Amino acid sequence: MANCISCGRELPSCSVGEVNNICPECRAAALARAQAQGPVVTRRSLLLERMPVTSAIIGVNVLVFVAMSLSGVSAVEPQTPDLVKWGANTGVQTLFAQPWRMLTSNYVHIGIVHIALNMWCLWNLGALAERIFDRWTYILIYTFCGLTGSLASVGLHPMRFGAGASGAIF
Repeated sequence: MANCISCGRELPSCSVGEVNNICPECRAAALARAQAQGPVVTRRSLLLERMPVTSAIIGVNVLVFVAMSLSGVSAVEPQTPDLVKWGANTGVQTLFAQPWRMLTSNYVHIGIVHIALNMWCLWNLGALAERIFDRWTYILIYTFCGLTGSLASVGLHPMRFGAGASGAIF
């Protein structure tokens, strides 16, 4: 005769085709615990409550992209002068005259596909980061990595422009 997988008690015999590996007492206790916990809530607001920093960073990125699009910048193929106007890295100019571009370039994206992929990666990796780090540590690490990624981009390709959150995310 089979035993309960939860408590080890001997189970009553089963009819043909019925799988029963938990005794009636353990089954009743499990149902009572499930009812006491209430329904599982998977609302979007609950996800935002669990990932406030990631949600805020995604919000800022999307807000900048929407503002760029509303100002007349193409959402599919933005032109280099438009990206530079919104804060993209511009090589030597960034290093010597406008170092603030190393930060702003992390929030400027080169089209809808670029921002969609970056925000998808940020959503997934940000969920992990928010479980590991406290809020301020996460913000500081994200910002530091973004600045470092921008500096590396400008250092490796000083004659090209650069934009996007990839350095900060990865």
